[in-house]
Amino acid sequence: MSAFPKAESADVVPWVERKSGQRKGGMGLGPWLKNGEVLCALANSLQAGIVKNVNHSPMPFKQMENISNFLKAARKLGV
Repeated sequence: MSAFPKAESADVVPWVERKSGQRKGGMGLGPWLKNGEVLCALANSLQAGIVKNVNHSPMPFKQMENISNFLKAARKLGV
């Protein structure tokens, strides 16, 4: 069971795909967002350059850095 109901993801996923330019494909929502790259791309689509460094490393600490950068961007955007 997903922590995010399918009804809500049916609305959110297409918007995130359009804004970030990254496709979810057959992946689950969690695995798609896990490394933070999609979240950083989403933030940068809302305000160019708000996340200056996006890590593409599979290392967990780099993925956490992406998520932390996204959260900082979200705060700056007033979310």
